[in-house]
This record gives sequence, structure tokens and C-alpha cells, in this order.
Amino acid sequence: AGLKVDSLPHLLGFKFANYASSSSSSSSSGGSAAPSTLYLTSALLVLHDLVDPTQLVPHLTPSLDSLRDQYEDYQDSYIKRIKKMGTVSLNAASATASAEEKKDDATGTGGSSGAASAEAAAAAEGATSGDSSVAANNQIIR
Repeated sequence: AGLKVDSLPHLLGFKFANYASSSSSSSSSGGSAAPSTLYLTSALLVLHDLVDPTQLVPHLTPSLDSLRDQYEDYQDSYIKRIKKMGTVSLNAASATASAEEKKDDATGTGGSSGAASAEAAAAAEGATSGDSSVAANNQIIR
């Protein structure tokens, strides 16, 4: 006259379903997930062969079909990311190169014409001031 072992999966399933329905109905207010003790109790009953895990699966959420769909979506997005890693965009490289050239032209540090004009300016500055230390300082800075 006690608790029948055959009713344990249904009792646990009822508890899991009760927590799942209460968490979905009050999801905006935080909901209440099944407590860890319910999972622990289920695990111990499975460990001692009092409950077959396949009897609990229909009571658990999300369903296996939903989990399978989520996993397939995850795999598809992961494969797309991996394929994208091997793709070389030639337009991106040329845009980066032209942006670097524009930056070098603006600062006057890129190319031989920028260096030649800097040397000419330093030489002119040294020649007009008559001070060789200014020209020497300009040489050191470069």
C-alpha cells in the first residue's frame, strides 16, 4: 500500500510539467525554473534503476524535436562562420590600402615625394637660419 514504483515517472513528470507551465506563464516576472532538488531526485531514482530515463523525456522541456531544430540551426550558423573565415575579400584589401595611402599623404610620411619634400624643407630651414644645429636636429628627428 505505499507509493508504487510504476507511478514515479508520472509523478516526476507532473512536477516538471508544473514548473514548466508556471515558468512560461510568469516568464515576464522572472518565472520559476524547476529546482535543482527535483533534478537531483530524478537522477538518484534513475541511478538506482527505479525510474527509466526514457519515461521522463516526454515530460521535459524543450522537446527533443525542438532541441534538434535548435542544434541544426546552430550547426548551420557555425558552418557559415567557418566558411567566412577562409573567404578573402579583395575589395576590402584595396579599400584598406587606399585608406592607408590617403593617411600617409595627409601626414607627409608616406612615399618618396614626402620624404624628399621634408629633406628640402629641412635644408632650406638650415640654410636660411645659418645655424647648422637646426639642420642637425632635423636630421636626428627623421
